Amino acid sequence: MRESKSRSSRRHNGSRPGRRAPRFAPLAALAMMQVAMVSGGCSADPPGSAHSDSETLRIAVSIPPLQWVAQSLAPEGARVVPLVDPGVSPHGAALSPSQARDLAGADVVLLVGWNLEPSIERTLATSRNSPRVLRMSEVLEDAGIVPPPLFSYEAGLVEEAHDHAHSPHGQDDHPESDHDSHADHGHHHHGPEDPHAWLDPAAMEPWIRAVAEVLESDAEAVDRALTEVAAVDREYRDALADVRRRVLVTHHDGFGWLVRRYGLEVGAVIRPEGLVETRPSDMARVMDVVRRYELGGIFVEPQFGDRAALRIRDLAGVELFVLDPLGSGDWPATMRANLIQLVDGLNREAAPPQTSAAGLGGSP
Repeated sequence: MRESKSRSSRRHNGSRPGRRAPRFAPLAALAMMQVAMVSGGCSADPPGSAHSDSETLRIAVSIPPLQWVAQSLAPEGARVVPLVDPGVSPHGAALSPSQARDLAGADVVLLVGWNLEPSIERTLATSRNSPRVLRMSEVLEDAGIVPPPLFSYEAGLVEEAHDHAHSPHGQDDHPESDHDSHADHGHHHHGPEDPHAWLDPAAMEPWIRAVAEVLESDAEAVDRALTEVAAVDREYRDALADVRRRVLVTHHDGFGWLVRRYGLEVGAVIRPEGLVETRPSDMARVMDVVRRYELGGIFVEPQFGDRAALRIRDLAGVELFVLDPLGSGDWPATMRANLIQLVDGLNREAAPPQTSAAGLGGSP
C-alpha cells in the first residue's frame, strides 16, 4: 500500500489546495453543538446553509453512484442531496442555483476527484462554507490503487498502421455532431486518468470504508454495503467469464476501470476524450474494430447524443446496447443492468459487412 502523508492528511482534514484546512469535529459532537445552539435561542443556520433544520446532517454527493454509498451509510435523519441530476454527465456540468445552495449548506461533500467535477470544485474553492470534503481519487491513491490511463489508439488494442482511419481524399475532419443531448454541453477534458472508479467493485470497498469513517456509520450498515458490492463483483466475474468476445466499442472512454477488472478491452471509442464531436476518422476506426473483431454490438450511453452511433449502426449492421455509468442513485441496480447489456452485446453475432470506411466522409 502506498503511503502518502501529505495526501492522507489532506483527505482526513478535508482541505483543498490553497485553502486553510477546516476543523472538523466528529459528527456526534457536531450534532451536539448544533443542538446547543438551538437550545440557546440561536435559530440561524451556519454560514452558507440553505436549510433551516440545523440539526440535520447534510451530505452532498456529486454523482448518483456516490448517492447510493451515502444513503447506505448515513446515520438516521441525515439528508443526502445529489449535485448532478440522473442522466446528466458530470463532465463540465454546471450547478443550478438550488444545487449551489445545497452545496453551500453541506456538512460533508463526497466527490470522485480526478477533475471529474470541475464546476463543483470551483464552487467549493470560493465558498464561505468549509464542509468535510472526501474525494474518491485521494482515498484510492492512498490505498495504492492506480487509475487506468485513458484509451489511446497508439497505446491501446488497435494499432493504426494504415491511413484508412483518416478522412478520405485528404479532407479535414468535419465532426459528426454528437452533442444533441443537453447533458453534453460544456464538455470538459478531465485529464489523463480515467475517473470512473465506481464501475470497479474492488475500488468501491476502500471508498465505502472511508465514507463510513467520516460518517461514523453503523457497522451493520457497512457490512451490508460491502456484501452488496461483493455480490455484484461475483455476478460480473461469473457472467463475463465465457462471453464470445472481450473487445468493446464504447461511446466515450469511461469504462477503463471495468474492463481492467474483468479482463476485457476497449478496442475503439466513438468519441475520443477531449472532443465534443465525433469525426469521420473516429467512425472509421470504430468500423475497423467492428470488422476486425467481428463485433455484433457497440455500446452507447444515455448521457450523450447518439447521432454518430446510429450512423455506425446503419453502416456496420451492429446493434446498440446501453451502458449507463451513472444510473439514478442505485449503484447495485445500475451495475446489474449494465451487466445484462454487456453480456448481450459481447455475445451478439456479427452482421455481414455492408460498407467501407471510405463512405464515412460525407454528410449525415
